[in-house]
Amino acid sequence: PYGDTADKLIPILSSAERILFVEEGIKQGGAAEALRGELFERGFDFTKTGFDIAAIDRSFASPDEPTDLYEYLGLDSKSIANRLSDK
Repeated sequence: PYGDTADKLIPILSSAERILFVEEGIKQGGAAEALRGELFERGFDFTKTGFDIAAIDRSFASPDEPTDLYEYLGLDSKSIANRLSDK
């Protein structure tokens, strides 16, 4: 349950400058959006803590040529590290 999870995470996340939620699923309607919604409903201050979602932006990954899908989608370790270093 996302509500219970949000309740437990608020004390931990309140001191964070930024949250990066990484999921292998679709961004729209995914776990990260559900959690963000629950945090918002509980009054979490997103003006102090940024919330970014790394997930699939479209329903199907369809590269033009064979490639590593995680890299193509920006979900590989290098892409995640780059996102964490960007402010």
